[in-house]
Amino acid sequence: MSHLFRFRNLALALGIVAGQGCNNAARDADKAADRVIDKQKDLTRKDDRDLAIADKKSSTSGDSAASQELADATAAFDARRRIRVTTLRTQHAVIATQPMLISTMVEAFPLTDRGRADVNEKLTIFQMRLDETGNLIQGLQAASPQDFKDRNDAASDAMNRLDDARKDAWKALEDAPRTDRSS
Repeated sequence: MSHLFRFRNLALALGIVAGQGCNNAARDADKAADRVIDKQKDLTRKDDRDLAIADKKSSTSGDSAASQELADATAAFDARRRIRVTTLRTQHAVIATQPMLISTMVEAFPLTDRGRADVNEKLTIFQMRLDETGNLIQGLQAASPQDFKDRNDAASDAMNRLDDARKDAWKALEDAPRTDRSS
């Protein structure tokens, strides 16, 4: 079983390395979304004031500056969102390699039928979590600044559930009764 511990530790290390930038990317993308929303509100308030004044001679320099700030904030948000999605996809891809590894080990180890069934049940849950998380990451890619925080939180929660399912599958393999041991 020492090989199992090495594989599990390698898989855990890969997951940690892939996830190191995840929290910073999430925070940065959330802040960028907030800046876009704030700039949109500023521009809307200015438009409302201009309409209320109904001054046809009002300067357009303020409008163009506000529009440029909104464009800059939107570009920054788009970049931060791409970084966040790429970070999540990378972490997801690293974790996605593990069900096949665990499945191969289930077939290679002399497990009892009950032990094999327990691990396979955990693998099924693990695969469901992978699919769920992948879908949420895909949805995050197209999230507007207004929807980003909620979708980002949902993706983060799904990544936590995925990591729990990954740990459960490894633990089930580690604890599975074997036929080469006395009970």
